[in-house]
Amino acid sequence: MFVTVHMTAVPDHLNGYLSRYLHQVSATLFVGTVNPRVADAIEARISATYSEGSVAVVRSETEAEPGYRITYFRSDQPRVLRDFDGLQIVTWQP
Repeated sequence: MFVTVHMTAVPDHLNGYLSRYLHQVSATLFVGTVNPRVADAIEARISATYSEGSVAVVRSETEAEPGYRITYFRSDQPRVLRDFDGLQIVTWQP
């Protein structure tokens, strides 16, 4: 399962946690291939530890129409995910 994580303004310990499982391409971007259990653990850790900033997780998903699923964790971000028959579209909230 392929996982991509993009973060802005998150605690440093979250960077350390993600570097255990994923490659850090830049200061805010992590990518890698992990098993589904680890991908679920990564999302759970992000959900439990982020308090400000934003995190976007993109992971491969065989049941999804495009082959991936996007999950946002954010404090205040104008982007909103909308589901149209299994296809996730990113829209801007006015």
